Amino acid sequence: MIRRAALDNALGMLKPGGVLGVVDFYVSRQTAAEGLVQHKAWTRWFWPRWFAREGVRLDPDHLDHLRGCLSEHSLSEHRAPFPYLPFLQVPHYIFVGRKR
Repeated sequence: MIRRAALDNALGMLKPGGVLGVVDFYVSRQTAAEGLVQHKAWTRWFWPRWFAREGVRLDPDHLDHLRGCLSEHSLSEHRAPFPYLPFLQVPHYIFVGRKR
Protein backbone atom coordinates (compact mmCIF):
# COMPACT_ATOMS: atom_id res chain seq x y z
CA MET A 1 0.00 0.00 0.00
CA ILE A 2 3.01 2.28 0.31
CA ARG A 3 3.40 4.66 -2.59
CA ARG A 4 6.85 4.60 -4.16
CA ALA A 5 7.33 8.38 -3.80
CA ALA A 6 6.56 8.20 -0.05
CA LEU A 7 8.99 5.33 0.34
CA ASP A 8 11.74 7.15 -1.56
CA ASN A 9 11.12 10.27 0.53
CA ALA A 10 11.45 8.31 3.78
CA LEU A 11 14.63 6.63 2.55
CA GLY A 12 16.04 10.01 1.47
CA MET A 13 15.42 11.55 4.91
CA LEU A 14 16.98 8.60 6.73
CA LYS A 15 20.41 9.43 8.14
CA PRO A 16 23.27 6.91 8.00
CA GLY A 17 22.67 4.42 10.80
CA GLY A 18 18.97 5.34 10.88
CA VAL A 19 16.29 2.69 11.08
CA LEU A 20 13.13 2.46 8.97
CA GLY A 21 10.25 0.16 9.86
CA VAL A 22 7.47 -0.73 7.44
CA VAL A 23 4.40 -2.92 7.83
CA ASP A 24 2.42 -3.36 4.64
CA PHE A 25 -0.02 -5.68 2.88
CA TYR A 26 1.31 -7.35 -0.23
CA VAL A 27 1.21 -10.40 -2.46
CA SER A 28 4.22 -12.14 -3.95
CA ARG A 29 5.09 -12.28 -7.59
CA GLN A 30 4.10 -15.37 -9.53
CA THR A 31 7.61 -16.61 -8.72
CA ALA A 32 8.75 -15.22 -5.37
CA ALA A 33 12.33 -14.14 -4.80
CA GLU A 34 14.53 -16.64 -3.01
CA GLY A 35 13.74 -16.79 0.70
CA LEU A 36 10.31 -15.14 0.38
CA VAL A 37 6.90 -16.72 0.74
CA GLN A 38 5.29 -17.84 -2.52
CA HIS A 39 1.60 -16.96 -2.37
CA LYS A 40 -0.86 -19.23 -4.12
CA ALA A 41 -2.53 -18.10 -7.34
CA TRP A 42 -5.85 -17.45 -5.59
CA THR A 43 -4.16 -15.14 -3.06
CA ARG A 44 -2.35 -13.25 -5.84
CA TRP A 45 -5.67 -12.91 -7.70
CA PHE A 46 -8.07 -12.08 -4.86
CA TRP A 47 -6.26 -9.59 -2.59
CA PRO A 48 -5.17 -7.11 -5.30
CA ARG A 49 -8.77 -6.97 -6.54
CA TRP A 50 -10.15 -6.55 -3.02
CA PHE A 51 -7.82 -3.66 -2.18
CA ALA A 52 -8.27 -2.05 -5.62
CA ARG A 53 -11.89 -1.34 -4.67
CA GLU A 54 -10.45 1.36 -2.38
CA GLY A 55 -7.81 2.54 -4.85
CA VAL A 56 -5.02 0.58 -3.14
CA ARG A 57 -2.50 -1.23 -5.31
CA LEU A 58 -0.66 -4.17 -3.79
CA ASP A 59 2.79 -4.13 -5.33
CA PRO A 60 5.62 -6.62 -4.66
CA ASP A 61 8.05 -4.03 -6.09
CA HIS A 62 7.92 -2.04 -2.83
CA LEU A 63 9.33 -4.92 -0.82
CA ASP A 64 12.01 -5.55 -3.44
CA HIS A 65 12.90 -1.84 -3.38
CA LEU A 66 13.17 -1.80 0.43
CA ARG A 67 15.36 -4.90 0.43
CA GLY A 68 17.60 -3.36 -2.23
CA CYS A 69 17.97 0.03 -0.53
CA LEU A 70 18.43 -1.24 3.02
CA SER A 71 20.45 -4.42 2.68
CA GLU A 72 20.93 -4.62 6.46
CA HIS A 73 17.41 -5.61 7.49
CA SER A 74 15.07 -8.08 9.09
CA LEU A 75 11.94 -9.23 7.31
CA SER A 76 9.09 -11.42 8.44
CA GLU A 77 6.02 -12.40 6.47
CA HIS A 78 2.66 -13.08 8.08
CA ARG A 79 -1.05 -13.54 7.50
CA ALA A 80 -3.67 -11.78 9.61
CA PRO A 81 -7.45 -12.03 9.95
CA PHE A 82 -9.29 -9.49 7.85
CA PRO A 83 -12.42 -7.72 9.14
CA TYR A 84 -15.65 -8.48 7.29
CA LEU A 85 -14.14 -11.52 5.56
CA PRO A 86 -14.27 -14.34 8.11
CA PHE A 87 -11.92 -17.27 7.55
CA LEU A 88 -9.67 -15.26 5.21
CA GLN A 89 -6.24 -13.97 6.14
CA VAL A 90 -4.43 -11.19 4.32
CA PRO A 91 -0.66 -11.47 3.72
CA HIS A 92 1.58 -8.72 5.04
CA TYR A 93 5.20 -8.16 5.95
CA ILE A 94 7.13 -6.48 8.74
CA PHE A 95 10.38 -4.92 7.56
CA VAL A 96 13.00 -3.16 9.68
CA GLY A 97 16.10 -1.88 7.90
CA ARG A 98 19.14 0.20 8.80
CA LYS A 99 20.80 2.65 6.44
CA ARG A 100 24.55 2.18 6.17
